[in-house]
Amino acid sequence: MVEEINALQETLPDFAKTDPWTKTPRPHPLTTRLSRFRPGVPITAFSSTPCAQVLYYARAEVHAAGDYKSADPILRILRFDQEDEDGPRVLPVLRQDPGLSNVAQALEMDNECTLILLADDDRIKSFRWGPNADGELPEYLPNFHTMNSERIFNGPLAVLPGGRLLRAGKGKAAPWNLDALEAHQDILGKLIGDGEVRLDNSWRHAHSDAIDRSSGSKATAIRMRDMEGFSCISLDIEHGGRRVTRYLGHGHDPEKFATSAGDPNVFWTACADGHARMFDVRRPFPVLTFDTGRQSDVCAGIVRIHPDGVPTLFTGGERTAQDRLWDIRARACLYELSTRNNAVEHMLWGDRRMTLIAATDRDGAHTMRGLRILRQARVPRWATRNAAKEEREAYEQTKAMNAAQGAGSPTGPEVGGESQVHENEEGEGQDADDVAMEEEDDDEENPDDIDEEQSRCLKWPTNAYDNEVLRLCVVPRGPFRHPYAC
Repeated sequence: MVEEINALQETLPDFAKTDPWTKTPRPHPLTTRLSRFRPGVPITAFSSTPCAQVLYYARAEVHAAGDYKSADPILRILRFDQEDEDGPRVLPVLRQDPGLSNVAQALEMDNECTLILLADDDRIKSFRWGPNADGELPEYLPNFHTMNSERIFNGPLAVLPGGRLLRAGKGKAAPWNLDALEAHQDILGKLIGDGEVRLDNSWRHAHSDAIDRSSGSKATAIRMRDMEGFSCISLDIEHGGRRVTRYLGHGHDPEKFATSAGDPNVFWTACADGHARMFDVRRPFPVLTFDTGRQSDVCAGIVRIHPDGVPTLFTGGERTAQDRLWDIRARACLYELSTRNNAVEHMLWGDRRMTLIAATDRDGAHTMRGLRILRQARVPRWATRNAAKEEREAYEQTKAMNAAQGAGSPTGPEVGGESQVHENEEGEGQDADDVAMEEEDDDEENPDDIDEEQSRCLKWPTNAYDNEVLRLCVVPRGPFRHPYAC
């Protein structure tokens, strides 16, 4: 009887396995080595959508910037608005003390008012990042406003149209009209708010001159009515937080939200149950769901974009320490981008420079798996910066030679160019990149060929999700960037 019951039970299918990073397809010579492409998922971006094509081929330059643990808040400014003869470039990171009493927990940007908004549990401070009266970009951003969060409104920030700011709390939200607030520049040295800020919970030295003593401008709270767990609720802020719609289908608390001007009727949620869900504002249940963490990882970051009108999604994982690009039309993950064992906490996208920014936590990627135990690293030769640089230079030389001979690109479709298609034995179209990749498989370097010089001075966590093959590979400048802030 037991055998008959077992025979009737269906066996759960195994999760789809992906190839190791050393075996992943590379559809273009400038595809970043931090990417791992999914086998069997076709690339649906072509020369008619050049920006999407660059994105879908992961032609990326990767930057990392960050500091070790600190109890002091730091505001870092990274500008992308300078160009030279090689194209756009990233200026060095500017750093300044924002004057908060604790490490900042929330950040938002108001592009309309050119303000950076930075907040700890006690206060919110705004900094003007636009040009000054002389049209020059300041090296030290002036502090304009200080707002009092009252240790109640300690959630995320949201910039609303018309110079308004909203900060969430538990069951409440606090709104501010930035244009009506008292500014530090009105009377230099004057404290804003009633009295001085409380420092009883500060990690900084109580007598530090770097802490601004203003308690900040207060706001009138908006009560969020009928809040319920494991769901997403849209509220009418203009009418006292009245509930409009409740969206169901989450297996845990939603962590992040993503919208896009390309489709205002749709939004995505990143959930702690490891799923990203797409909702239509006219329906209470999700219309599409992606299992981003295989039920074992939090979906901690999410970005929805439309390069050349192509609907695309980025998601970030904590334990897996990687970003994933999803082709929404194909309903599949196209590739992963390693964040080098840094847990993803938040993600942003810049359309102008096609830039993905992932804020990460180095320690958070390991806490779920116990103590960090290090071992001697083993870095393959093909994963070093020198190997990436040599491949880039060879590609540029071949490209220049072909251009002089009128032959076009060496391999891979170029932005604005025509994609070459070959016919396979079955008569189906096959991209030139796939043909070139198949021809190069036999000549690929042995992934176990270790660079002893690079490996000798490096250690690697034994319980890391990714191995050290991804430690040093950084492709030189390309048209699509992925800067990571650690």
